[in-house]
Amino acid sequence: MITGLETRASNAVERQLDRMIVASLRNAHNEAIRRYGQALRNLENAKLQDQNTLNYTLQLQRAEAILQQITDDMVRAGQVVLGHIENTKLLTYEQAYRWQASQLMRNNPIEARWGMYRRDVLRELLSQEQGSPFMLIAYDRFAGREARASMLPMFRQAFTEGVMLGEGTRELSKRIQQITNEKAWRARRIARTELNRVKNWGHRRAAQQARDEFGVDLTKRWLSATDERTRDMHEAISGTTISMEDYFIMGNGDRMQFPGDPAGSAENIINCRCTHVYIWRR
Repeated sequence: MITGLETRASNAVERQLDRMIVASLRNAHNEAIRRYGQALRNLENAKLQDQNTLNYTLQLQRAEAILQQITDDMVRAGQVVLGHIENTKLLTYEQAYRWQASQLMRNNPIEARWGMYRRDVLRELLSQEQGSPFMLIAYDRFAGREARASMLPMFRQAFTEGVMLGEGTRELSKRIQQITNEKAWRARRIARTELNRVKNWGHRRAAQQARDEFGVDLTKRWLSATDERTRDMHEAISGTTISMEDYFIMGNGDRMQFPGDPAGSAENIINCRCTHVYIWRR
């Protein structure tokens, strides 16, 4: 089972991050509804004023510009969310590093000044530590060029279908909600995957320092969550103890130094909740 104290701290951090994600996307969602309403009213006014096709076509063109603005708003909201995730990764690393260091020192005191870094140094370290290629793609789809390319057609389709069905702002807002709900789901998946990777990386860095500076001999143990959502491969390897630099061999053949290791395939790292701990060799 996963260590209780650290899990509670991690859960508290994730809940705070989730609130920030929801708040950032809610603002973008409300702005999208306002802009949708503006485009819809412009079209309705064009119909009421006259049957001039040119005027109506002009309003459709203006609606397209508004849809592009909505898309830009959502992409910017995604960038804000990614900023929240990056800042939370710093806190997660610090917590994990301190926790693992305290566990190693609890029964085996060593004269050590554990190398916690300044925030700017730590941020640079995290930027150098490469994430999974799958997550790099996820970042781009969430708040990069790919995000804009994929979201604009979604907003365009929602607006067009709504207009053709004669829907008002309330009905259109439900269509927007579906799009923003999907974006929130993507944000949570990115956050959970990245925070778990950084947490386990923090454990590893603390253990590496103990080994390199103080000559301690360590093993490591994989610990999975114990519920119905745990992957079969991760449940099967839970409790396995190996030498510090050996690899955990997953059921699909992946060789991973720790849960969330970017060397693993998507099926082993996306949404993973496992942890690992370092133990003095007996």
